[in-house]
Amino acid sequence: MISIQGDNICLRSFKRNEYHQLWKSYVADSVMDPNPYLYNEEKVNIRFDSITKNESVYPRIGIFLLDETVIGEVSIKRIDYDKGKCELGIFLANDNYKGLGYGTKAVKLAIDYIFNTLKLKNIYADTMGSNLKMQRIFNNFGFKFINKEEQFYNMNNRWEDKLNYVITKNQYNNY
Repeated sequence: MISIQGDNICLRSFKRNEYHQLWKSYVADSVMDPNPYLYNEEKVNIRFDSITKNESVYPRIGIFLLDETVIGEVSIKRIDYDKGKCELGIFLANDNYKGLGYGTKAVKLAIDYIFNTLKLKNIYADTMGSNLKMQRIFNNFGFKFINKEEQFYNMNNRWEDKLNYVITKNQYNNY
């Protein structure tokens, strides 16, 4: 079980009911996902069972306020201990929690956990070209831009570029 305490948020492994709470409160960001989200209890149960089964190589960690309200998820994807690398992802449940610094704090806690607890050396991450908030977070922590994959995401009415980033433990410690 993962538990990482911050000053006003906590990252920790989900319990089933908390995972349902997250998806009941989730509202798709129209810029990031043009399809509306409809909560489906059965699908959420299947997804929860999957993340529990794969936690050692693909942990999905809840972002909680100190009052235990779940506000998002951090995913540490494709952990490769032999190569010392993983991928990092994050989302917040809805607009009530965006622009308040929770995402930035969650990314910092996740980076610290990856480098200091998991002892990995490289973190890869990506975002859409239109996601300026995520690009600022990556830049603020010292992630280096690798490349742009043009027209990577089909958003039904438009195409989005995929921007790829990496940070090494040494870069992070010196930033």
